[in-house]
This record gives sequence, C-alpha cells and structure tokens, in this order.
Amino acid sequence: MASIVFDASELTEAMRKIWRGHEDMTPLFRAISQLEGKDTALRYRDGKKPDGTKWRDPIAIRRDRGGSRFNKEQAWHYWKSSNFHAVPKGWHEFSRAQGDKPMVDTGQLMQSITNLFGKDYAMIGTNLKYGKYVHALGFEFLGATKDTEKNIRSAYKSYVKGFLK
Repeated sequence: MASIVFDASELTEAMRKIWRGHEDMTPLFRAISQLEGKDTALRYRDGKKPDGTKWRDPIAIRRDRGGSRFNKEQAWHYWKSSNFHAVPKGWHEFSRAQGDKPMVDTGQLMQSITNLFGKDYAMIGTNLKYGKYVHALGFEFLGATKDTEKNIRSAYKSYVKGFLK
C-alpha cells in the first residue's frame, strides 16, 4: 500500500508561537503608539489635519513684539466690541505672512500630546480638557493618516513574521 503522510507538527508549532505572541502585543503597540505620536506631532507643528489639508486660519489677534497696555483678554474684548475692525495698538490680526501659526499660542496643547500603550492597545491623545473642543472646531490633530495605516499593517506583518523565525 502506498500513502502520503502530512506532518503538521511544524505548522502547529508556528501557530502556537503566533498565538502566544498575540496574548501580549506590547512591543507591537509600543511601536504603533510611537509611530502615530511622532506623526501627530509633525502634523500639529505643520498645522495639518490627518487628511493632509491645512487648518483654517483662526479668528485671532496676536501681540506684536513691542507689546501694549492690553493683556490678551482685554485686547480680545476691545477687538470684539469693535466688530473685529479695531485691532488695539501693539497687536495684529492673525497672519501667516507674519509668521503666526494656528494653535501655537502657549504650546501647551501641542506639548500635551502623548502616546500610551499596553498589551492590547495603542493610544494617542491629550489630557487637556479643551483638546476635544479645539478638535471639534476644525483644528483636527488626532487621527490616523493613510500612511500611518500602511505603517501599522507593515508593523503587524513584521511582528507576526518574528514568531516564524
């Protein structure tokens, strides 16, 4: 009698390794959170949404280098009460030409963006309460880009291949 024997022991062992690797995926999620954290920081610096479009210019006034007798709140009320026409002396309307960047008054929000990870998650976010309002006003800074999605798939494939060596 002739027969063909299929020995699945190698395949079974490979599947066991992959299964064990999925019980604690901290290394993968660490890489993903760091990757997305860097991407988010670069987008924020450049004033871009996750889809690549630029943030709109905000309705704002900025203090000139010389300053003035107005603090920020007083200057805003002065400008608002004039129906956004009379900018106080020592201030100017938001202007990219003058080097103004949206959402970078104090830098607190940009610096608060952190990445967290664990055995079954990766997360990018901010602990500042006003972050969600800024995001909702059209200054989207959180979200995965198409490149990030590709990089995550690539990282996952590499992660799985590491168990098959």
